[in-house]
Formats: sequence, structure tokens, C-alpha cells
Amino acid sequence: MNWQDRADGWQMTPTPGGWTLTRPVPLGTLLEFKVRRDDGVEEGDVHGGRALAHQHVVTGDATVPFEVTGWQNGQGGARPSTRPARTVAFTLWSPELHEDREVLVHLPPSYPAGGPYPVLYLHDGQNMFDEATAFSGVTWRADRAADTLARGGREVILVAVPCGPRRSQLYTPFRSRVNAYAPLADAYLAFLTGTLKAHVDRTYRTRPERPFTGVAGSSFGGLISLYAAFTHADTYGAAGVFSPSLWVGDHEVWPWLATRARGADRVYVDMGTHEGDDVDASRMLVRHALALADTLSDKGSRVRAQVGEGHWHDEVAWAERFPAFLRFFLETCRA
Repeated sequence: MNWQDRADGWQMTPTPGGWTLTRPVPLGTLLEFKVRRDDGVEEGDVHGGRALAHQHVVTGDATVPFEVTGWQNGQGGARPSTRPARTVAFTLWSPELHEDREVLVHLPPSYPAGGPYPVLYLHDGQNMFDEATAFSGVTWRADRAADTLARGGREVILVAVPCGPRRSQLYTPFRSRVNAYAPLADAYLAFLTGTLKAHVDRTYRTRPERPFTGVAGSSFGGLISLYAAFTHADTYGAAGVFSPSLWVGDHEVWPWLATRARGADRVYVDMGTHEGDDVDASRMLVRHALALADTLSDKGSRVRAQVGEGHWHDEVAWAERFPAFLRFFLETCRA
């Protein structure tokens, strides 16, 4: 979505009982909006943190009621942590990135008596378990998905790596304005695949072999997961490619893929139907995701493709689709 700050013609006026705005919007627009006060303070949640956008599909004349529950002014107190008791946090020095990296490890219910366990590495780790750190306070509920599958006998260790301030550089492998034409994807994957994986395998009861090691993420995180599936195919046997940003670097991923041999054995690819600026752009994104699935299948990967009906480009949608990928990953783990 392309956000416009203080867009002309989008100022609200007071009315009895609230505020209102009336204006034409092109049919087919996927409208996301937030409110900003005259003093520059943006709409937030009840804790004074970032809030999810209001969303509406423009199909004709409509009234769109909404409520502002708070402001990002630090007046609501800290957002409560929901980090699970079985999630371990630590900091690890990355010689590849020349910085300390925060890491979260969610352990399965039977740990340490059971195992060894498959391992799934997750980008944007701040969004996986804890509402206090998650974007807009919404997580993927990755721990809940893992614990649900554990009750059926399929357990996994989740290793979640928060993105940090250099997300665009770390997660995009092709030179582009989004990474200031200085991508750091190869260095990031060297950390993930080298320093971090070695530490995790030494410290926890893991199955370190390729079939039992996966990587997943969304948006830029989906793109870097796809990239890892080919550049580190000897490490990752599975990849979760959620809502991948295939447009980065003028869609350079397509000619790049044409030069690559087979990647990860199993790849999950998805896209929601409401992830573009309008319905036409969203249909194109879905077509691109399905074309990617076909390309990967032609290269020999076992592919699971999913279209999220009515899903937007946000954590709410990825949380809903994550359990299907996790089940696919665990059910197809084979030595």
C-alpha cells in the first residue's frame, strides 16, 4: 500500500457525536486509512502504540464508520507482553553483520525430554509471539500454531530473529531504492545459516539436517526466504514465502530465478486477494504468486500455494495462514 501523509482533501470536519469526511474514491480501491490530529499525533491503540489501519474495499457509495481507540502519544502505558514462558530470548554477536542480534527461541512442550526437533527460522521475529513488540500489537501467533500441532505429535523449535532498523537492506537481495542500492541480504543469510544455526544446533536438541530445517517470512521476509531457498539450498529443505515482494529491483527476481537450479525441496507460496492498492493490482499480485509457484514446481520443488481470500497485507492475514504452512513443513519432514 502507498501511504499518503496529510493528503489534500482528506481533512475531517466535526459533526454532532464525531467527525466526518465525504469524498469520492475510485471504484475498486483498497482503502486503508488512519487518523492524524492537527498536532501531528497519529491514531494508536489503547496503550498509545501503533494501531492497525482501518480497511475498506470501495465497491460503491458507502458509509464507513470507525472508532479511534487511542493516540500514539505515550499516554496509554506499555503494551502488555504476551511472550510465552517457553520462549527464550538472547543476544548473539554476528561477525557477518558486525552487530549484536536479538534472537527468540520458542521450545516445544516436551522439551528437553523429547526431541530432537525440526527447526524453523523466522524473519521479523518481533512479530511472531509478543504483542508488546509486534507491529501494531498483532502477532502471527506462531507459538500457538506450533503448540496446536504439538498436541498431534508434531513438534518444532521456532527461531525468530527480529528485523532491527536495517530491515529493507537485510531482506532484499537486489539493488533497489528500498535498500539504498546497498543490499545486505547475503550477509544476513550468512549470519542466519552460519553463526545462528551453529549456535542453535549446539545449544538445543535439534535435527540439524537439511530436511528438518526451514525458513519463512512475509513481504520482504517472503522475498529473502525465497532467496535463501536457492542460495542456501544445502541448508534449508523448506521455505515459507508469504506475500513475497517480487517487485523489488524492477522484478529482478524473475531473471534471477531463470539462472538458478533447484532450490529447497518444499516451498509454500501465498498471497492475499487484498494486498495491492486496488483490486486490479491485487489480482496481479496473486497471479505473480501463482506464477512463482509454477516456476518452483517446474524446478522440482514440492510446492503448496494458497490464496488468502479477503486477506490484506498485514499480520492478521499472515497469522491466519501460518498454521497451514507449519503443518506442511512438519508433515513433509523426511530424513
